[in-house]
Amino acid sequence: MAGKSISKIAAFLVRCSTDKQDYQRQVDDLRSVVDKLGFSFHEELIFGEYITGRDDTTKKDRLSIIRCRKAASEKKYNVLLVDEVSRMSRDSVSGRVYVRQFCNLGIPVYFRDKKKWTIDPTTGREDESFIKELGLYFDGAAEYLKSMKTQIASGRRKSLRNNNLVFGHVPFGYTKRGGKDKNHKSELVIDEETAPIVKEIFKRYSEPEATLKSVALAITAKYGVRKTVSGIQQILSRPEYYTGEYTVYVKDPDDKDMKPDAFTITFEPLIEKELFDIAKVKREANKAGKNPYPKQQIHPLSRLIKCPFCGHSFSPRARSGDKPGEKNRIINGKVALSWICMTRINNAGECDSHINLNDEKLETLVWDFIKKELLDFANLENGNRVERIEQFEEKIAEAKTHITLYEEAISKTEKTVNRAYQAYINAPDEFADEALERYNQSMKEVKKVKDDYIDEIEELKKNIKSWEGSIAYFSQTNITKSYIKKIEKDDVEKRKMFVQLIEKIVPYSIRPGVVVIELFTINGRYYLLLDGNQRGENRIAHYIAAPFVTWHTEEKGKLKMYEINSYFTLKNIDILQGSEYINDQEHVTFKEMQSFCAANDWALPYNYIYK
Repeated sequence: MAGKSISKIAAFLVRCSTDKQDYQRQVDDLRSVVDKLGFSFHEELIFGEYITGRDDTTKKDRLSIIRCRKAASEKKYNVLLVDEVSRMSRDSVSGRVYVRQFCNLGIPVYFRDKKKWTIDPTTGREDESFIKELGLYFDGAAEYLKSMKTQIASGRRKSLRNNNLVFGHVPFGYTKRGGKDKNHKSELVIDEETAPIVKEIFKRYSEPEATLKSVALAITAKYGVRKTVSGIQQILSRPEYYTGEYTVYVKDPDDKDMKPDAFTITFEPLIEKELFDIAKVKREANKAGKNPYPKQQIHPLSRLIKCPFCGHSFSPRARSGDKPGEKNRIINGKVALSWICMTRINNAGECDSHINLNDEKLETLVWDFIKKELLDFANLENGNRVERIEQFEEKIAEAKTHITLYEEAISKTEKTVNRAYQAYINAPDEFADEALERYNQSMKEVKKVKDDYIDEIEELKKNIKSWEGSIAYFSQTNITKSYIKKIEKDDVEKRKMFVQLIEKIVPYSIRPGVVVIELFTINGRYYLLLDGNQRGENRIAHYIAAPFVTWHTEEKGKLKMYEINSYFTLKNIDILQGSEYINDQEHVTFKEMQSFCAANDWALPYNYIYK
């Protein structure tokens, strides 16, 4: 260890993964080193945080490393003390990177557990042998972490198989058994204090005049436990209260590509299924469709983005800051958001979605798409508007005629089945088998025809709804270019337009940062091609209407997640440009589709400015 020096200002790099005592122990250990060496030290030079798991410099450094490096570059200290090698990093690559970064800054790093410096603080000479040796220590820390995670996961699985909830959230109304018996202490049992609240929530909401708000107020007043509308909604939507089953999903830490294992914990139900069904029917009848709950912050895309795996709505989540002291990332003056499926994040169900959508990019593109494709009537003269409306009215009338014809055809098929059934019933015994065979054959043939008619009717009804929406918008003379410009920064008014023009948005990931987004609009379906890996302020996305393409994404019921298995097939393109860019119209890649869209002016240049 080097001799004493009074010119050295020390900083501490602390990593705490257990509790406050662990944090204080490291600080105390390093204080003793400072006292022994005679270095000066200030409280603001402790760089530490609570963090578990491994580091990954390819994604993002932890905040304490960022702050520590910044302070070093600003010459706020000139030696760095670390209690143990694993406290700097538990990753082979990241640890080596951090050591090299501090060496490049000329900062000697002292590891208390090894009693060695990376750079001699007196001579300034690097200890190359120790630096290489540190690499092996980082390897060991990574292996230990991996082994520890495997052991923890194995223990969790064993406990879950034994009906102990050691992973996941305890449903409100239940508690863990507790006690000293480790084989049973994490079993779920009814909580005598909160279970009556759950029962009363279901009972009150089943009353005809009750609303989520009235139930929330009544429960809060009676039990003194504050319950919000969303809290009541969450309880009413959980089937485990009548099934007595709660499923959690656990991933294998040694093989992250493996599908998560499902473990079902059983316990005593609180309510009957009939009561749950009453609440479910009422909620579905009363829910606000695509509108967010009252007092919730308005986001134009709220409840429009649907998960391609589980069908649930994506939720907005604030993105973490990447600057010292910055809690959230700020883009264009607002907190930056990402849209993700919370089903997987909260272990609330089985969902394979790993799609993460940048709100600023997606909202900008959807808005630009709306202006270009769905609001083309904004500058129409009244005569042109009337002509467009008449065209849609003709389509609606024609569709209704077809629906009537299809319904009559379905009625005829049902009569055919009835005749076959009567023939079977009235057939003499010697012809009963033959009559039954004819009846079964008639059933098969009629079912196929009937199903085809029903599908046609459903498709026509969707078209009618879409055309009626178009008529409603073409009838609005107040939607002009000046009005559109006026609401550019008004999320409330903008959302009203989003909801009227777009039914839902379904994203499909084909490789990191690259997605195909299916837009269901009043003018039909479109596909939006977004390459999020573009750089610079001026970027381009592309789109194409569904009548021109078929998007292939499914195989045995599972969505394809790789570009080689995600592709387009072109159709109806005789009058379009750009086919020379396509090698095989039956297998069009993402990049080829971009060129094809560009040739037909289906492009959306957009700005993504990070301020």
